[in-house]
Amino acid sequence: AYTKRYLPYFIYSIILVLLLCFIFLNRYWLINRIPLTEKIGLVGNYSLTDLPEELEKKISLGLLDLATITATDSGKKYTAVINKDIYWHDKTKFTANDVNYNFKDVKISIHNSQTIVFDLKTSYSPFPSLLSKPLFKKKLIGLGEYKTIKYQLKQGYLESIAITLNKTADRPVIKLYKFYPTEEIARLAFKLGEINTLENISSIEGLAGNNLKISKKPNFKQLVGIFFNLNSPELSEKKIRQAIAYAIPDIFSDYTPALSVISPLSWAYNSEVKPYIQDLINAKKMLPPGKSLTISAVPQYLKETEVIADILRKLGMAVNVRPEDRLPLNFQALVTAQNIPDDPDQYFLWHSTQQETNITKYNSKKVDKLLEDGRRYIQKSDRLSAYLEFQKTISEDVPVIPLYYPYLYTISR
Repeated sequence: AYTKRYLPYFIYSIILVLLLCFIFLNRYWLINRIPLTEKIGLVGNYSLTDLPEELEKKISLGLLDLATITATDSGKKYTAVINKDIYWHDKTKFTANDVNYNFKDVKISIHNSQTIVFDLKTSYSPFPSLLSKPLFKKKLIGLGEYKTIKYQLKQGYLESIAITLNKTADRPVIKLYKFYPTEEIARLAFKLGEINTLENISSIEGLAGNNLKISKKPNFKQLVGIFFNLNSPELSEKKIRQAIAYAIPDIFSDYTPALSVISPLSWAYNSEVKPYIQDLINAKKMLPPGKSLTISAVPQYLKETEVIADILRKLGMAVNVRPEDRLPLNFQALVTAQNIPDDPDQYFLWHSTQQETNITKYNSKKVDKLLEDGRRYIQKSDRLSAYLEFQKTISEDVPVIPLYYPYLYTISR
């Protein structure tokens, strides 16, 4: 009788418990299906055809990653055979007809759906590095790990872009990138909570806080150095430039010191070039009396420039520091950062024919030949020999004093 009397309550209790469990599990499942959005800030003006490199490589891949590249005809012909079963984010198959590179003085021929041939007028061994640029279809449809969800433009420039993994996840994560024209505006946006993470900024000034996570990494794609104008009579003599190099103090211990003009991450890096360790006695001996020098510097490098100027003044040089808002067309010495290409080919930076990009006006028949050989040689070992000697010669001639690789900071809350 007791069991019969309370059996309905027992059954109702079990049903209630099962119902509550169902509601809880269903709510948990629903919560975990709601995408988690990361709001990330980047600095710069970008368009649909000019994305930040790191973001570009998240969304898509270049032909170098999608095909087997073979060089023939002494480096004047490159044949790319596309790997099988590659698909765009819209599920359509990737073929040779989708390759939309546009190179000057390069004839592009499609032999079949999997094969594309590039014919160059002259030998150019760095050409495969150009094929690393990610490929896109319209509306930023790519081939990479992440796919584009949406983007917003204003006057042709990106205001924001949202991406997510191109695969099913337990809880989707959306990376919403917002773009700001300057670091000052981006830092303000971070302070106001418009973004939760600010990536790849050169300074975290004014952003300190107990609940903030700050990380930094050397930017091996940029070299901060003292660049000399070799057309200046005060600096045309190599001994003067070497004397200045010997005078530079080790004030950059907080950074990764730079020894060469080629990145230490490169396969062609020469770690055995001539180092200029501070030697004030030798520097004073090498400096003729009565020398003067004007050192130009953009704002972020003024502090280092003043320290360098003070050292040179103690050696008897009359040194003037000139602040610059942007890269000046005319200078004697300039403290700035120069971008380093991924490939060791630095023809456009140091060859004597490159008047617009060879800012030091460096003119060396030996270096010209080494840079030409570096482009002409197909074998990596031959290119390596040319670039090792190129770095050694640059270090000896001192058109630039490499100082350090600047940091890139990421801050998040």
